[in-house]
Amino acid sequence: MVNKEILGGLRIALEKGESLKRAMTTLFNAGYKREEIEEAARALSEPVGEKGERAPDIALPAPLPSSNEKKHFFKKLSSPNAKPSQKIPGTVSKPKPAPLPKSKPIKPEPPKPVVQPPVQNGQPQVVQPVIIQRVSGYDEPQTIRDKIIIAVLITLLIILVGALAAIFLFQHQLINFFSNIFNQQT
Repeated sequence: MVNKEILGGLRIALEKGESLKRAMTTLFNAGYKREEIEEAARALSEPVGEKGERAPDIALPAPLPSSNEKKHFFKKLSSPNAKPSQKIPGTVSKPKPAPLPKSKPIKPEPPKPVVQPPVQNGQPQVVQPVIIQRVSGYDEPQTIRDKIIIAVLITLLIILVGALAAIFLFQHQLINFFSNIFNQQT
């Protein structure tokens, strides 16, 4: 029995233009057993029909074109001798979207009207609206409440830094003061 995950992985790798050997090595490095990988590779290269006879060969796609071939791609398509490509039967599953973490809802901005620039070269330019996603409101003006909170926090910080400096400056006097208080009670 051929492992369908391995067979699917090999088929996808070949569709993307990878060599069979490289795809097998990748699956082996991923932790699959060598025997299962070889069995799937044999099943992929020599498919057998339901009654045991050999199924017709499946045309594998050619590797992705290099940069030189990409330049002449459209010329090849427009030539009269171009042959239509054959599709490989199979199912391709779409990945499930990852769930988004729940956070504060972002306030959507009202869409701004799109201003059409003047026509250039006889053809109007297509302008798509730019969607700006706001994460923080740094450009919003501060409210009075925010200013009061900042003033209180700065004042508290200055008091604490002053108290720390006083403890270091009057260290011996504080030790004597607290030792006298605790010695008189006993």
